[in-house]
Amino acid sequence: MSIDPVKIEQRLTPDRLSSYMDVTGGSLPQALDLYKWNITFPNLGGHPGERREMVERAIERLWFLRNRIGHHEPIHTRKIEGDITSMTSLLEWICRDTSAWATTQRRVQEILLQRPNLK
Repeated sequence: MSIDPVKIEQRLTPDRLSSYMDVTGGSLPQALDLYKWNITFPNLGGHPGERREMVERAIERLWFLRNRIGHHEPIHTRKIEGDITSMTSLLEWICRDTSAWATTQRRVQEILLQRPNLK
């Protein structure tokens, strides 16, 4: 994430910056990084390191899916439900309203119910 650290420090009140500094053991770069994560994923709970791992896993899963599709490789054997969960989680972590709207718009679930069982 590319947000100017000087601008972040200017936006944070001393008390707010102090709370981030406390959590990160007094490290200003880590405090600013934590703040960036909090404003980017405001609905993501958990410990900072745990949150980063959750986001990275979801993004990696979607990146892999995107590459398979982009290279015209088959995805019919994938567990698409897991991909949908990753997409929904990322949206939820960023904006609950957008996630709710996207859920009403997608048709993937309907299509998956029509998928033949090829076992």
